[in-house]
Amino acid sequence: MTVTKKTSMAENLNTLIRIIPLLWRTSPGRLTLSCICYVILAFIPLAQIWIVKETVNTITKIIEGHNELQMALLLLLLQFLLMIGSDAIQSINEYLVVHLKQRAAFYIDEQIAIKASHLPLVFFDKPEYYDQLQRVSQGMAFRGLTVISTLMQLLQQALTLIWFIIYLARIDVWFAIVMILLFVPSLIVNLKIGQRRYAQMMNQTVAERKSNYVMGLMTGRSAAKEMKLFRLTPFLLQKWKHLYWKNANEKATLTKQSETSRFLAQLIIILSNMIGVAYIV
Repeated sequence: MTVTKKTSMAENLNTLIRIIPLLWRTSPGRLTLSCICYVILAFIPLAQIWIVKETVNTITKIIEGHNELQMALLLLLLQFLLMIGSDAIQSINEYLVVHLKQRAAFYIDEQIAIKASHLPLVFFDKPEYYDQLQRVSQGMAFRGLTVISTLMQLLQQALTLIWFIIYLARIDVWFAIVMILLFVPSLIVNLKIGQRRYAQMMNQTVAERKSNYVMGLMTGRSAAKEMKLFRLTPFLLQKWKHLYWKNANEKATLTKQSETSRFLAQLIIILSNMIGVAYIV
């Protein structure tokens, strides 16, 4: 039985609200520092645009005969320091995210073990229990932190966009409105990709659990005698191959479609940024 229910925005928001306190309990300090890194990174693109604008103006003045060489060198130094600082902050943030994933994985696995030990025996006879356990246990911490990381990146980009639009609105209101509209396709594409990946994960749970079970029969000690006695390996191997490639091909197809859509949407954003920088300069 496959799950075809689509998640609504309210369900996604409810999941997010439940994940944030969980991650906060595992490592509040690192989560706070990671959020600060995202906020700082949000202002760097705007600072780079301002430095480029001032650099171009200063070079123009030098060409016209003004003594602005010291200011030009200072601006170039600021641009260099800003690039190094951006890379350093991104590296620090990646380090923080690794530790957050480790702590979150430990906490969630510990809670799963504790809660499973208190369940009545009747739950272990229900296939639905193992489907739910599969969804929860496989990479829950990493998916939870990915949700937070994606949210922070979205907020980072939103802050950058807001400041960028405010800066453009001071020059030309209509141009700022056009720039806002250019970001809409990217937002829609990312929302659709997230919903389709979640639906795929839900739909593939049963097949993935069957694939793991069949592999366990072929490689485990408990069924080794029966496997050799009845020569079941060729049959089960074909079963496992079918399940494995079914899921793998579905994931590859979705990834191809998602990345193509994401590339086109990102291309629109890059072109709009180039046009915006050229217009400002």
